[in-house]
Amino acid sequence: MRLITNVVDVEPEDLRIGLAVEAFFEDWTGLSGAEDTRVWVPLFRPSTR
Repeated sequence: MRLITNVVDVEPEDLRIGLAVEAFFEDWTGLSGAEDTRVWVPLFRPSTR
């Protein structure tokens, strides 16, 4: 399986292979235009652990 997503909360020059990240989900329902269907977008950010 492939998942297209973004790494957020980090400067591009600080990205590197092996960077510890954690997944989280943002609610984009309002942006989808379909209020009756929930839209959750998976994103990654640097791990805080």
